[in-house]
Amino acid sequence: MKKKFSSSPKKKNIKRKVVKKSFRGGNQSLITTPDIITGIKPTGSIHLGNYFGAILPLLKISKGKKVFAFVADLHALTNTTIEPETLQKDITHILCAWEACGAGDSNVIVYRQSDYPQITFLQWVLTQHTTLSTLQLGHAYKDATMNKHQTPVLGVLLYPILMSADILISGAGIVPVGQDQVQHIEMARDMARKYNSWVGKNYFIEPKSHVVESEALKGIDGRKMSKSYNNTIPIFGSEEEVRKKIMSIQTGSVPLGKPIQHEDCLVFYFHTKISPAELVSDLRRRYAKGSIGYREAKELLFESFLKYFKKERMKYNELMAQKNIGELLAKKHYNALTVYFDDRLGSIKKLTGFSAT
Repeated sequence: MKKKFSSSPKKKNIKRKVVKKSFRGGNQSLITTPDIITGIKPTGSIHLGNYFGAILPLLKISKGKKVFAFVADLHALTNTTIEPETLQKDITHILCAWEACGAGDSNVIVYRQSDYPQITFLQWVLTQHTTLSTLQLGHAYKDATMNKHQTPVLGVLLYPILMSADILISGAGIVPVGQDQVQHIEMARDMARKYNSWVGKNYFIEPKSHVVESEALKGIDGRKMSKSYNNTIPIFGSEEEVRKKIMSIQTGSVPLGKPIQHEDCLVFYFHTKISPAELVSDLRRRYAKGSIGYREAKELLFESFLKYFKKERMKYNELMAQKNIGELLAKKHYNALTVYFDDRLGSIKKLTGFSAT
């Protein structure tokens, strides 16, 4: 029998009053309580799977919504093999990638998690409102304990509490996640209920999962596209790097001049994701006639890739050419967000009993 998360004790009905506050920092734009929050760990180059599975869906649902999107650099530390120089490089890459993909032109507020100590303060408060047995049910921790060659660090166990603090400090009510992260949102809801019950006030909104129903993109070897499989196509890689990846897509052994079943061809699969409909239709016809080989199909895919991401790649390269661009983008909303998070934490401190004002 699966163990259920403990529910909060019964309490008197308390009317919920959600106050949408706005803050302005320096010359920065107005910041209000977000509708949605999401985070991405800086773990290498953004690839096609990241774009179609996370970035594009977020930009679509952000229309008409206010969104907080943070670079989860504190979460990245659970990878104990990462070097400081690599982490810094990956953070800058993520910030530039988000900006290049249009976050800066939308309702998305992008920030770096480690710039805001209010988050880790709340994390400590929330540790008093969950249990060890609950954390041990976390799928990430359970997966880590299955590795017989490495003992998981404490950060893996505490990961759901930090994630809960990320969400609850923001005040957002919706969290876009994959199916594997729904459990962590339930933990956040549980901590919110327990804290609210303890202080006698419904301060925290219980966040809801928005499961992103997107197909897991295939990698160049046919498996799920993942950095751990080294089967990705990096969006912002050099032309030489991208071309090498595309030319490495696994194919069958059908000789030139013979018909190819497009349904079984990985090259054709990628064409359906980024090539114009007219080209996809023409390729389907040529595959059936046997008038195209794998090499030509890959060359056409490379051309489609460069056209599809032309604007994003140009913007990314312009950003990366700027000095200290990582810091500039990370601190783009720093003043306003600091005021916003300070206000949120001030209310939490007062409710918790740390201060009287």
